[in-house]
Amino acid sequence: MNQKKKLAFFDESDLAALTKFFVDEANEAAERIVKYGRPIIQIEKYLNSKIKDDPILVKQLLRGFLSAYTNEPINVGVLAPSSEGKTYATVEISEIFPEKDTISIGRLSPTALIHTHGRLVDSDGEPLEPRLNKIREQIAEAETKGDKKTVRELKGIMADMIAYARNEVDLTHKILLFLDNPKPETYEMLKPILSHDKRQILYKTTKSDGSLSVKDTVIKGWPAVIVCSAKNEAKNEVWEEIATRFFIVSPNTNVSKYYEANKLTSQKIGKPSWASSVYANPKDKKFCRYYINRLRDSLTTLCNDGENPVFNPFADRLAELFPHNQGVTMRHFKRLMSFCNIETLINANSLMKLEFTPYHGDKKVSVITSLETIQNAIKIIGKVSTVPPEKIKFYEKVFVPAIQDKMTVQTRLDNDQKNSDQKRLDGYNNDNNNDISLTSSECAEWYIRIFAKPITNKQVLENYLKPLIDEGLLESSYNPDNKSQKLYHTSSQLTIHNLEGFVRRLIETIETSFLYIWSCLAQMGQASIEIGKITRIYDNGDDHITYLEFKKKISGSILKSVETYSKERRSK
Repeated sequence: MNQKKKLAFFDESDLAALTKFFVDEANEAAERIVKYGRPIIQIEKYLNSKIKDDPILVKQLLRGFLSAYTNEPINVGVLAPSSEGKTYATVEISEIFPEKDTISIGRLSPTALIHTHGRLVDSDGEPLEPRLNKIREQIAEAETKGDKKTVRELKGIMADMIAYARNEVDLTHKILLFLDNPKPETYEMLKPILSHDKRQILYKTTKSDGSLSVKDTVIKGWPAVIVCSAKNEAKNEVWEEIATRFFIVSPNTNVSKYYEANKLTSQKIGKPSWASSVYANPKDKKFCRYYINRLRDSLTTLCNDGENPVFNPFADRLAELFPHNQGVTMRHFKRLMSFCNIETLINANSLMKLEFTPYHGDKKVSVITSLETIQNAIKIIGKVSTVPPEKIKFYEKVFVPAIQDKMTVQTRLDNDQKNSDQKRLDGYNNDNNNDISLTSSECAEWYIRIFAKPITNKQVLENYLKPLIDEGLLESSYNPDNKSQKLYHTSSQLTIHNLEGFVRRLIETIETSFLYIWSCLAQMGQASIEIGKITRIYDNGDDHITYLEFKKKISGSILKSVETYSKERRSK
Protein backbone atom coordinates (compact mmCIF):
# COMPACT_ATOMS: atom_id res chain seq x y z
CA MET A 1 0.00 0.00 0.00
CA ASN A 2 1.45 3.40 -0.98
CA GLN A 3 1.96 6.22 1.51
CA LYS A 4 -1.12 8.07 0.27
CA LYS A 5 -3.30 5.05 1.07
CA LYS A 6 -1.74 4.80 4.51
CA LEU A 7 -2.60 8.42 5.26
CA ALA A 8 -5.99 8.48 3.56
CA PHE A 9 -8.48 5.68 4.04
CA PHE A 10 -9.42 5.80 0.35
CA ASP A 11 -7.55 7.14 -2.65
CA GLU A 12 -9.37 8.85 -5.53
CA SER A 13 -10.10 5.62 -7.41
CA ASP A 14 -11.44 4.01 -4.21
CA LEU A 15 -13.73 6.98 -3.60
CA ALA A 16 -14.94 6.96 -7.20
CA ALA A 17 -15.76 3.24 -6.96
CA LEU A 18 -17.48 3.72 -3.63
CA THR A 19 -19.52 6.64 -4.96
CA LYS A 20 -20.54 4.59 -8.01
CA PHE A 21 -21.55 1.72 -5.74
CA PHE A 22 -23.88 3.91 -3.65
CA VAL A 23 -25.30 5.64 -6.74
CA ASP A 24 -25.95 2.30 -8.43
CA GLU A 25 -27.56 0.93 -5.26
CA ALA A 26 -29.75 4.02 -4.91
CA ASN A 27 -30.79 3.80 -8.56
CA GLU A 28 -31.63 0.12 -8.25
CA ALA A 29 -33.62 0.83 -5.07
CA ALA A 30 -35.62 3.48 -6.95
CA GLU A 31 -36.31 1.00 -9.78
CA ARG A 32 -37.46 -1.61 -7.25
CA ILE A 33 -39.89 0.88 -5.71
CA VAL A 34 -41.47 1.46 -9.13
CA LYS A 35 -41.61 -2.28 -9.80
CA TYR A 36 -42.47 -3.75 -6.39
CA GLY A 37 -44.02 -0.88 -4.44
CA ARG A 38 -43.10 1.28 -1.46
CA PRO A 39 -40.22 0.15 0.79
CA ILE A 40 -42.51 -0.90 3.65
CA ILE A 41 -44.42 -3.17 1.23
CA GLN A 42 -41.18 -4.76 -0.01
CA ILE A 43 -39.96 -5.27 3.56
CA GLU A 44 -43.21 -6.97 4.57
CA LYS A 45 -43.16 -9.16 1.46
CA TYR A 46 -39.62 -10.32 2.24
CA LEU A 47 -40.46 -11.04 5.89
CA ASN A 48 -43.59 -12.94 4.88
CA SER A 49 -41.39 -15.20 2.74
CA LYS A 50 -39.44 -16.06 5.91
CA ILE A 51 -42.24 -15.97 8.50
CA LYS A 52 -44.94 -18.12 6.99
CA ASP A 53 -48.68 -17.42 7.16
CA ASP A 54 -48.41 -14.69 9.80
CA PRO A 55 -48.77 -11.33 7.97
CA ILE A 56 -50.45 -9.49 10.85
CA LEU A 57 -47.70 -10.49 13.31
CA VAL A 58 -45.12 -9.28 10.77
CA LYS A 59 -46.84 -5.88 10.52
CA GLN A 60 -47.17 -5.58 14.30
CA LEU A 61 -43.59 -6.56 15.15
CA LEU A 62 -42.10 -4.53 12.30
CA ARG A 63 -43.80 -1.37 13.56
CA GLY A 64 -42.66 -2.16 17.08
CA PHE A 65 -39.05 -2.34 15.86
CA LEU A 66 -39.33 0.83 13.75
CA SER A 67 -40.91 2.76 16.63
CA ALA A 68 -37.48 2.73 18.32
CA TYR A 69 -36.54 5.57 15.97
CA THR A 70 -39.52 7.74 16.93
CA ASN A 71 -40.31 9.91 19.93
CA GLU A 72 -42.74 7.29 21.29
CA PRO A 73 -41.35 3.71 21.10
CA ILE A 74 -43.83 0.83 21.35
CA ASN A 75 -43.29 -2.12 23.70
CA VAL A 76 -44.45 -5.46 22.28
CA GLY A 77 -45.08 -8.66 24.24
CA VAL A 78 -45.10 -11.80 22.07
CA LEU A 79 -46.93 -14.40 24.14
CA ALA A 80 -47.63 -17.96 23.01
CA PRO A 81 -46.90 -21.56 24.02
CA SER A 82 -43.58 -23.10 23.04
CA SER A 83 -42.91 -23.96 19.38
CA GLU A 84 -45.43 -21.47 17.94
CA GLY A 85 -42.77 -19.34 16.22
CA LYS A 86 -42.67 -16.22 18.41
CA THR A 87 -38.88 -16.15 18.88
CA TYR A 88 -38.22 -17.17 15.27
CA ALA A 89 -40.34 -14.30 13.94
CA THR A 90 -38.68 -11.80 16.28
CA VAL A 91 -35.16 -12.88 15.34
CA GLU A 92 -35.91 -12.89 11.59
CA ILE A 93 -37.15 -9.29 11.78
CA SER A 94 -34.19 -8.22 13.92
CA GLU A 95 -31.76 -9.43 11.22
CA ILE A 96 -32.71 -6.62 8.82
CA PHE A 97 -32.11 -3.94 11.46
CA PRO A 98 -28.67 -2.43 12.22
CA GLU A 99 -26.72 -4.57 14.69
CA LYS A 100 -25.66 -1.46 16.62
CA ASP A 101 -29.33 -0.75 17.44
CA THR A 102 -30.37 -4.25 18.51
CA ILE A 103 -29.57 -5.70 21.92
CA SER A 104 -30.55 -9.38 22.08
CA ILE A 105 -30.88 -10.70 25.61
CA GLY A 106 -31.63 -14.00 27.27
CA ARG A 107 -32.82 -13.68 30.84
CA LEU A 108 -31.46 -10.27 31.83
CA SER A 109 -30.61 -9.63 35.47
CA PRO A 110 -31.49 -6.17 36.81
CA THR A 111 -27.90 -4.86 36.58
CA ALA A 112 -26.61 -6.80 33.54
CA LEU A 113 -27.84 -4.15 31.12
CA ILE A 114 -25.99 -1.46 33.06
CA HIS A 115 -22.70 -3.35 33.35
CA THR A 116 -22.74 -4.63 29.76
CA HIS A 117 -23.88 -1.55 27.86
CA GLY A 118 -22.98 1.33 30.18
CA ARG A 119 -20.16 3.83 29.87
CA LEU A 120 -18.46 6.06 32.43
CA VAL A 121 -19.31 9.78 32.28
CA ASP A 122 -18.41 12.78 34.41
CA SER A 123 -20.85 15.07 36.24
CA ASP A 124 -21.53 16.94 32.97
CA GLY A 125 -22.39 13.74 31.12
CA GLU A 126 -19.17 13.79 29.07
CA PRO A 127 -17.56 10.38 28.37
CA LEU A 128 -14.50 9.57 30.48
CA GLU A 129 -12.98 6.76 28.42
CA PRO A 130 -10.99 9.02 26.02
CA ARG A 131 -9.45 10.89 28.95
CA LEU A 132 -8.79 7.67 30.87
CA ASN A 133 -7.06 6.18 27.82
CA LYS A 134 -4.84 9.25 27.56
CA ILE A 135 -3.86 8.93 31.23
CA ARG A 136 -3.13 5.22 30.72
CA GLU A 137 -0.79 6.13 27.88
CA GLN A 138 0.92 8.69 30.10
CA ILE A 139 1.26 6.09 32.86
CA ALA A 140 2.80 3.60 30.43
CA GLU A 141 5.23 6.27 29.22
CA ALA A 142 6.18 7.23 32.79
CA GLU A 143 6.71 3.56 33.71
CA THR A 144 9.02 3.17 30.72
CA LYS A 145 11.08 6.11 32.02
CA GLY A 146 11.01 4.77 35.57
CA ASP A 147 9.23 7.91 36.82
CA LYS A 148 7.41 6.35 39.79
CA LYS A 149 6.24 9.71 41.20
CA THR A 150 4.43 10.62 37.98
CA VAL A 151 2.94 7.12 37.83
CA ARG A 152 1.53 7.50 41.37
CA GLU A 153 0.14 10.96 40.60
CA LEU A 154 -1.49 9.84 37.37
CA LYS A 155 -3.00 6.74 38.99
CA GLY A 156 -4.39 8.94 41.75
CA ILE A 157 -5.98 11.29 39.20
CA MET A 158 -7.48 8.33 37.36
CA ALA A 159 -8.82 6.82 40.60
CA ASP A 160 -10.49 10.12 41.54
CA MET A 161 -12.05 10.45 38.09
CA ILE A 162 -13.50 6.93 38.34
CA ALA A 163 -14.66 7.42 41.95
CA TYR A 164 -16.75 10.48 41.05
CA ALA A 165 -17.92 9.14 37.70
CA ARG A 166 -21.26 7.51 37.05
CA ASN A 167 -22.49 4.89 34.60
CA GLU A 168 -24.63 6.02 31.69
CA VAL A 169 -26.69 3.71 29.48
CA ASP A 170 -28.13 5.46 26.44
CA LEU A 171 -31.08 3.45 25.08
CA THR A 172 -32.24 6.09 22.60
CA HIS A 173 -33.05 4.41 19.24
CA LYS A 174 -32.26 0.99 20.72
CA ILE A 175 -34.30 -2.22 20.45
CA LEU A 176 -34.19 -4.51 23.49
CA LEU A 177 -35.05 -8.10 22.54
CA PHE A 178 -35.83 -10.42 25.44
CA LEU A 179 -35.75 -13.83 23.80
CA ASP A 180 -36.90 -15.36 27.06
CA ASN A 181 -39.15 -13.93 29.75
CA PRO A 182 -37.27 -11.54 32.08
CA LYS A 183 -37.10 -12.12 35.82
CA PRO A 184 -39.70 -10.33 38.00
CA GLU A 185 -37.00 -8.06 39.46
CA THR A 186 -35.95 -7.10 35.92
CA TYR A 187 -39.54 -6.13 35.14
CA GLU A 188 -39.52 -4.00 38.29
CA MET A 189 -36.39 -2.18 37.14
CA LEU A 190 -37.80 -1.64 33.64
CA LYS A 191 -41.22 -0.32 34.72
CA PRO A 192 -40.36 3.42 34.62
CA ILE A 193 -38.55 2.92 31.28
CA LEU A 194 -41.50 1.03 29.78
CA SER A 195 -43.89 3.72 31.02
CA HIS A 196 -41.85 6.53 29.46
CA ASP A 197 -42.06 8.44 32.75
CA LYS A 198 -38.79 10.36 32.32
CA ARG A 199 -36.09 10.43 29.67
CA GLN A 200 -33.39 10.09 32.34
CA ILE A 201 -33.75 7.74 35.29
CA LEU A 202 -31.22 7.41 38.12
CA TYR A 203 -30.51 3.97 39.58
CA LYS A 204 -28.33 2.96 42.52
CA THR A 205 -26.43 -0.24 41.68
CA THR A 206 -23.52 -2.16 43.13
CA LYS A 207 -20.30 -2.24 41.16
CA SER A 208 -19.50 -5.21 38.94
CA ASP A 209 -16.11 -5.79 40.60
CA GLY A 210 -17.61 -7.88 43.42
CA SER A 211 -17.44 -5.10 46.01
CA LEU A 212 -20.51 -3.85 47.84
CA SER A 213 -19.92 -0.19 46.96
CA VAL A 214 -22.78 1.64 45.22
CA LYS A 215 -22.57 3.42 41.89
CA ASP A 216 -24.95 5.93 40.34
CA THR A 217 -26.27 4.85 36.96
CA VAL A 218 -28.31 6.99 34.60
CA ILE A 219 -30.43 5.32 31.92
CA LYS A 220 -31.22 7.74 29.09
CA GLY A 221 -33.87 7.48 26.42
CA TRP A 222 -36.68 5.07 25.70
CA PRO A 223 -36.00 1.88 23.72
CA ALA A 224 -38.52 -0.28 21.91
CA VAL A 225 -38.79 -3.38 24.11
CA ILE A 226 -39.78 -6.74 22.59
CA VAL A 227 -40.43 -9.62 25.00
CA CYS A 228 -40.96 -13.23 23.90
CA SER A 229 -42.48 -15.48 26.54
CA ALA A 230 -43.88 -19.01 26.58
CA LYS A 231 -44.75 -18.82 30.28
CA ASN A 232 -48.17 -18.11 31.69
CA GLU A 233 -47.26 -14.55 32.59
CA ALA A 234 -50.49 -14.15 34.55
CA LYS A 235 -48.73 -16.08 37.34
CA ASN A 236 -45.95 -13.48 37.41
CA GLU A 237 -46.55 -11.28 40.42
CA VAL A 238 -45.71 -8.06 38.55
CA TRP A 239 -47.34 -8.98 35.22
CA GLU A 240 -50.63 -7.22 35.87
CA GLU A 241 -48.75 -3.92 36.08
CA ILE A 242 -46.35 -4.76 33.25
CA ALA A 243 -49.03 -5.93 30.78
CA THR A 244 -50.56 -2.46 30.53
CA ARG A 245 -47.21 -1.18 29.26
CA PHE A 246 -47.08 -3.70 26.39
CA PHE A 247 -48.92 -4.25 23.16
CA ILE A 248 -49.66 -7.98 23.42
CA VAL A 249 -49.46 -10.11 20.25
CA SER A 250 -49.07 -13.79 19.40
CA PRO A 251 -48.24 -15.87 16.32
CA ASN A 252 -50.89 -17.43 14.14
CA THR A 253 -51.67 -20.96 15.36
CA ASN A 254 -53.53 -22.29 12.30
CA VAL A 255 -52.61 -25.70 10.94
CA SER A 256 -51.88 -24.12 7.53
CA LYS A 257 -49.05 -22.14 9.11
CA TYR A 258 -47.40 -25.30 10.46
CA TYR A 259 -47.58 -26.83 6.99
CA GLU A 260 -46.00 -23.80 5.29
CA ALA A 261 -43.31 -23.59 7.98
CA ASN A 262 -42.45 -27.28 7.50
CA LYS A 263 -42.17 -26.75 3.74
CA LEU A 264 -39.64 -23.95 4.33
CA THR A 265 -37.71 -26.14 6.79
CA SER A 266 -37.57 -28.93 4.21
CA GLN A 267 -35.98 -26.48 1.76
CA LYS A 268 -33.40 -25.27 4.28
CA ILE A 269 -32.34 -28.69 5.54
CA GLY A 270 -32.97 -30.78 2.42
CA LYS A 271 -30.89 -28.72 -0.01
CA PRO A 272 -27.18 -27.82 -0.01
CA SER A 273 -26.15 -24.30 1.03
CA TRP A 274 -25.03 -23.38 -2.48
CA ALA A 275 -28.63 -23.89 -3.67
CA SER A 276 -30.15 -21.57 -1.02
CA SER A 277 -31.47 -19.28 -3.78
CA VAL A 278 -34.28 -21.84 -4.19
CA TYR A 279 -35.86 -20.70 -0.92
CA ALA A 280 -34.06 -17.45 -0.04
CA ASN A 281 -33.28 -14.25 -1.87
CA PRO A 282 -30.23 -12.47 -0.38
CA LYS A 283 -30.80 -9.53 -2.72
CA ASP A 284 -34.23 -8.90 -1.21
CA LYS A 285 -32.68 -9.02 2.26
CA LYS A 286 -29.95 -6.59 1.21
CA PHE A 287 -32.46 -4.05 -0.01
CA CYS A 288 -34.63 -4.54 3.06
CA ARG A 289 -31.62 -3.55 5.15
CA TYR A 290 -31.04 -0.60 2.84
CA TYR A 291 -34.68 0.52 3.23
CA ILE A 292 -34.58 0.06 7.01
CA ASN A 293 -31.51 2.31 7.21
CA ARG A 294 -33.26 4.92 5.06
CA LEU A 295 -36.36 4.69 7.26
CA ARG A 296 -34.14 5.00 10.33
CA ASP A 297 -32.61 8.20 8.98
CA SER A 298 -36.02 9.59 8.05
CA LEU A 299 -37.65 8.77 11.39
CA THR A 300 -34.79 10.04 13.57
CA THR A 301 -34.64 13.25 11.51
CA LEU A 302 -38.38 13.86 11.82
CA CYS A 303 -38.32 13.03 15.55
CA ASN A 304 -35.20 15.07 16.27
CA ASP A 305 -34.57 15.58 20.01
CA GLY A 306 -37.67 13.59 20.93
CA GLU A 307 -40.07 15.99 19.23
CA ASN A 308 -43.44 14.84 17.92
CA PRO A 309 -43.55 15.60 14.17
CA VAL A 310 -47.09 14.31 13.56
CA PHE A 311 -50.20 16.46 13.11
CA ASN A 312 -53.31 14.31 13.45
CA PRO A 313 -56.38 16.45 12.59
CA PHE A 314 -58.64 13.65 13.85
CA ALA A 315 -57.01 13.41 17.29
CA ASP A 316 -59.77 15.14 19.25
CA ARG A 317 -62.48 13.21 17.43
CA LEU A 318 -60.65 9.96 18.18
CA ALA A 319 -60.54 10.87 21.87
CA GLU A 320 -64.29 11.63 21.86
CA LEU A 321 -65.18 8.29 20.24
CA PHE A 322 -62.75 6.03 22.08
CA PRO A 323 -64.23 4.07 25.01
CA HIS A 324 -63.46 5.76 28.33
CA ASN A 325 -65.37 3.67 30.85
CA GLN A 326 -62.25 2.27 32.58
CA GLY A 327 -58.94 3.73 33.73
CA VAL A 328 -56.99 1.26 31.57
CA THR A 329 -58.54 2.79 28.43
CA MET A 330 -56.14 5.72 28.86
CA ARG A 331 -53.21 3.41 28.11
CA HIS A 332 -55.09 1.73 25.28
CA PHE A 333 -55.87 5.06 23.68
CA LYS A 334 -52.23 6.12 23.95
CA ARG A 335 -51.27 2.87 22.21
CA LEU A 336 -53.75 3.53 19.40
CA MET A 337 -52.36 7.03 18.93
CA SER A 338 -48.80 5.66 18.93
CA PHE A 339 -49.68 3.24 16.12
CA CYS A 340 -51.35 6.04 14.18
CA ASN A 341 -48.14 8.04 14.54
CA ILE A 342 -45.75 5.27 13.49
CA GLU A 343 -47.97 4.46 10.51
CA THR A 344 -47.97 8.16 9.60
CA LEU A 345 -44.18 8.45 9.88
CA ILE A 346 -43.24 5.35 7.90
CA ASN A 347 -45.52 6.56 5.09
CA ALA A 348 -44.35 10.18 5.35
CA ASN A 349 -43.28 10.34 1.70
CA SER A 350 -46.82 9.75 0.45
CA LEU A 351 -48.60 12.01 2.96
CA MET A 352 -49.12 15.75 3.16
CA LYS A 353 -46.78 17.92 5.23
CA LEU A 354 -47.29 21.08 7.23
CA GLU A 355 -44.32 23.46 7.21
CA PHE A 356 -43.80 25.72 10.23
CA THR A 357 -41.17 28.47 10.20
CA PRO A 358 -40.31 29.90 13.65
CA TYR A 359 -39.07 33.49 13.96
CA HIS A 360 -35.86 32.10 15.47
CA GLY A 361 -34.45 28.77 14.39
CA ASP A 362 -34.83 26.28 11.58
CA LYS A 363 -38.14 25.43 9.93
CA LYS A 364 -40.00 22.35 11.14
CA VAL A 365 -41.98 19.84 9.11
CA SER A 366 -44.98 17.93 10.48
CA VAL A 367 -46.51 14.93 8.69
CA ILE A 368 -50.32 15.01 8.48
CA THR A 369 -52.22 11.86 9.43
CA SER A 370 -54.91 10.79 6.95
CA LEU A 371 -58.08 8.77 7.56
CA GLU A 372 -56.58 5.92 5.57
CA THR A 373 -53.56 5.93 7.89
CA ILE A 374 -55.82 5.66 10.94
CA GLN A 375 -57.79 2.86 9.30
CA ASN A 376 -54.56 0.97 8.51
CA ALA A 377 -53.26 1.45 12.05
CA ILE A 378 -56.47 0.02 13.51
CA LYS A 379 -56.29 -2.98 11.17
CA ILE A 380 -52.70 -3.63 12.23
CA ILE A 381 -53.23 -3.46 15.97
CA GLY A 382 -56.56 -5.27 15.69
CA LYS A 383 -57.16 -5.06 19.42
CA VAL A 384 -56.00 -2.65 22.11
CA SER A 385 -56.52 -5.19 24.84
CA THR A 386 -54.30 -6.91 27.38
CA VAL A 387 -56.16 -10.17 26.71
CA PRO A 388 -53.66 -12.67 25.21
CA PRO A 389 -54.20 -12.84 21.43
CA GLU A 390 -54.78 -16.61 21.34
CA LYS A 391 -57.76 -16.12 23.68
CA ILE A 392 -59.07 -13.24 21.55
CA LYS A 393 -58.67 -15.51 18.52
CA PHE A 394 -60.80 -18.17 20.24
CA TYR A 395 -63.42 -15.50 20.98
CA GLU A 396 -63.51 -14.26 17.37
CA LYS A 397 -62.98 -17.49 15.42
CA VAL A 398 -64.92 -19.92 17.63
CA PHE A 399 -67.26 -18.31 20.15
CA VAL A 400 -68.68 -15.46 18.04
CA PRO A 401 -69.41 -17.59 14.91
CA ALA A 402 -71.01 -20.26 17.11
CA ILE A 403 -73.23 -17.63 18.75
CA GLN A 404 -74.16 -16.14 15.36
CA ASP A 405 -74.97 -19.55 13.94
CA LYS A 406 -77.13 -20.43 16.91
CA MET A 407 -78.85 -17.06 16.74
CA THR A 408 -79.64 -17.53 13.05
CA VAL A 409 -81.10 -20.98 13.68
CA GLN A 410 -83.26 -19.67 16.50
CA THR A 411 -84.61 -16.73 14.51
CA ARG A 412 -85.43 -19.03 11.62
CA LEU A 413 -87.38 -21.18 13.99
CA ASP A 414 -89.29 -18.07 14.96
CA ASN A 415 -89.93 -17.34 11.26
CA ASP A 416 -88.63 -13.82 11.69
CA GLN A 417 -86.35 -13.49 8.67
CA LYS A 418 -86.35 -9.69 8.73
CA ASN A 419 -85.21 -9.60 12.31
CA SER A 420 -82.57 -12.21 11.52
CA ASP A 421 -81.15 -10.08 8.69
CA GLN A 422 -80.96 -7.07 10.97
CA LYS A 423 -79.12 -9.05 13.61
CA ARG A 424 -76.62 -10.30 11.05
CA LEU A 425 -76.01 -6.72 9.94
CA ASP A 426 -75.52 -5.52 13.49
CA GLY A 427 -72.89 -8.20 14.09
CA TYR A 428 -71.85 -9.80 17.33
CA ASN A 429 -71.82 -6.53 19.31
CA ASN A 430 -75.61 -6.58 19.24
CA ASP A 431 -76.99 -6.76 22.76
CA ASN A 432 -79.39 -9.52 21.68
CA ASN A 433 -76.40 -11.85 21.45
CA ASN A 434 -76.48 -11.95 25.23
CA ASP A 435 -79.68 -14.03 24.99
CA ILE A 436 -77.86 -16.80 23.10
CA SER A 437 -75.61 -19.13 25.12
CA LEU A 438 -73.18 -21.98 24.51
CA THR A 439 -72.01 -24.90 26.60
CA SER A 440 -68.34 -25.82 26.92
CA SER A 441 -68.95 -28.94 24.81
CA GLU A 442 -70.46 -26.84 22.01
CA CYS A 443 -67.40 -24.57 22.15
CA ALA A 444 -65.12 -27.61 21.90
CA GLU A 445 -67.00 -28.90 18.86
CA TRP A 446 -66.66 -25.52 17.12
CA TYR A 447 -62.96 -25.30 18.04
CA ILE A 448 -62.28 -28.67 16.41
CA ARG A 449 -64.31 -27.64 13.36
CA ILE A 450 -62.43 -24.32 12.92
CA PHE A 451 -58.84 -25.28 13.82
CA ALA A 452 -58.89 -29.01 13.00
CA LYS A 453 -57.10 -29.69 16.29
CA PRO A 454 -58.37 -31.89 19.16
CA ILE A 455 -59.44 -30.24 22.42
CA THR A 456 -61.40 -31.38 25.46
CA ASN A 457 -64.29 -29.62 27.21
CA LYS A 458 -62.05 -29.09 30.23
CA GLN A 459 -59.28 -27.54 28.12
CA VAL A 460 -61.77 -25.14 26.53
CA LEU A 461 -63.03 -24.18 29.96
CA GLU A 462 -59.61 -23.66 31.57
CA ASN A 463 -57.73 -22.17 28.60
CA TYR A 464 -60.42 -19.95 27.11
CA LEU A 465 -63.81 -19.61 28.80
CA LYS A 466 -62.62 -18.81 32.33
CA PRO A 467 -59.93 -16.30 31.21
CA LEU A 468 -62.44 -14.56 28.91
CA ILE A 469 -64.89 -14.29 31.79
CA ASP A 470 -62.14 -12.79 33.97
CA GLU A 471 -61.45 -10.21 31.25
CA GLY A 472 -65.11 -9.27 30.94
CA LEU A 473 -65.65 -10.54 27.39
CA LEU A 474 -67.93 -13.40 28.46
CA GLU A 475 -70.45 -14.03 31.19
CA SER A 476 -71.77 -17.32 32.56
CA SER A 477 -74.95 -18.55 34.19
CA TYR A 478 -76.41 -21.87 35.26
CA ASN A 479 -78.63 -23.71 32.80
CA PRO A 480 -82.19 -23.45 34.20
CA ASP A 481 -82.92 -26.92 32.77
CA ASN A 482 -79.73 -28.45 34.18
CA LYS A 483 -78.34 -26.83 37.33
CA SER A 484 -75.04 -28.73 37.04
CA GLN A 485 -74.30 -27.19 33.65
CA LYS A 486 -73.07 -23.67 32.93
CA LEU A 487 -73.97 -21.57 29.88
CA TYR A 488 -71.67 -18.94 28.37
CA HIS A 489 -72.67 -15.81 26.46
CA THR A 490 -71.17 -12.51 25.32
CA SER A 491 -70.89 -9.76 27.88
CA SER A 492 -72.57 -6.38 27.65
CA GLN A 493 -69.28 -4.91 28.96
CA LEU A 494 -67.49 -5.49 25.63
CA THR A 495 -65.70 -2.22 24.85
CA ILE A 496 -62.01 -1.94 24.03
CA HIS A 497 -61.50 -5.49 22.87
CA ASN A 498 -62.68 -4.82 19.35
CA LEU A 499 -62.39 -1.60 17.36
CA GLU A 500 -64.60 -2.40 14.38
CA GLY A 501 -67.52 -0.45 15.82
CA PHE A 502 -65.10 2.35 16.64
CA VAL A 503 -64.05 2.53 12.97
CA ARG A 504 -67.66 2.65 11.81
CA ARG A 505 -68.46 5.47 14.22
CA LEU A 506 -65.45 7.43 13.00
CA ILE A 507 -66.55 7.03 9.37
CA GLU A 508 -70.09 8.12 10.25
CA THR A 509 -68.74 11.51 11.32
CA ILE A 510 -66.70 12.10 8.16
CA GLU A 511 -69.42 14.03 6.35
CA THR A 512 -69.24 16.74 9.01
CA SER A 513 -65.55 16.30 9.84
CA PHE A 514 -63.95 18.40 7.12
CA LEU A 515 -65.01 21.77 8.53
CA TYR A 516 -63.86 20.45 11.89
CA ILE A 517 -60.48 19.49 10.40
CA TRP A 518 -60.15 22.88 8.76
CA SER A 519 -60.84 24.46 12.15
CA CYS A 520 -57.98 22.34 13.55
CA LEU A 521 -55.69 23.86 10.93
CA ALA A 522 -56.89 27.32 11.94
CA GLN A 523 -56.11 26.41 15.54
CA MET A 524 -52.56 25.47 14.52
CA GLY A 525 -52.24 28.85 12.81
CA GLN A 526 -53.35 30.68 15.94
CA ALA A 527 -50.93 28.66 18.09
CA SER A 528 -48.05 29.63 15.81
CA ILE A 529 -48.61 33.41 15.78
CA GLU A 530 -46.37 34.25 18.72
CA ILE A 531 -43.46 31.99 17.77
CA GLY A 532 -43.63 31.84 13.96
CA LYS A 533 -46.02 31.00 11.17
CA ILE A 534 -47.32 28.10 9.12
CA THR A 535 -45.64 28.61 5.76
CA ARG A 536 -47.55 26.08 3.67
CA ILE A 537 -49.19 22.68 3.37
CA TYR A 538 -47.65 20.59 0.63
CA ASP A 539 -47.43 17.06 -0.70
CA ASN A 540 -44.62 14.86 -1.97
CA GLY A 541 -44.53 16.85 -5.20
CA ASP A 542 -43.60 19.90 -3.11
CA ASP A 543 -46.79 21.65 -4.27
CA HIS A 544 -49.04 23.88 -2.20
CA ILE A 545 -52.34 22.20 -1.30
CA THR A 546 -55.72 23.88 -1.80
CA TYR A 547 -58.71 23.25 0.46
CA LEU A 548 -60.37 20.86 -2.02
CA GLU A 549 -57.11 18.97 -2.57
CA PHE A 550 -56.61 18.80 1.19
CA LYS A 551 -60.11 17.35 1.65
CA LYS A 552 -59.42 14.65 -0.93
CA LYS A 553 -55.94 13.75 0.27
CA ILE A 554 -56.84 13.65 3.97
CA SER A 555 -59.35 10.88 3.19
CA GLY A 556 -56.97 8.79 1.13
CA SER A 557 -58.42 5.82 -0.70
CA ILE A 558 -61.32 5.44 1.75
CA LEU A 559 -63.06 8.59 0.44
CA LYS A 560 -64.92 6.52 -2.17
CA SER A 561 -66.11 4.00 0.41
CA VAL A 562 -67.18 6.84 2.68
CA GLU A 563 -69.21 8.47 -0.09
CA THR A 564 -70.86 5.12 -0.88
CA TYR A 565 -71.61 4.62 2.80
CA SER A 566 -73.15 8.11 3.03
CA LYS A 567 -75.35 7.54 -0.03
CA GLU A 568 -76.59 4.27 1.42
CA ARG A 569 -77.48 6.02 4.69
CA ARG A 570 -79.37 8.80 2.88
CA SER A 571 -81.30 6.31 0.74
CA LYS A 572 -82.68 4.52 3.80
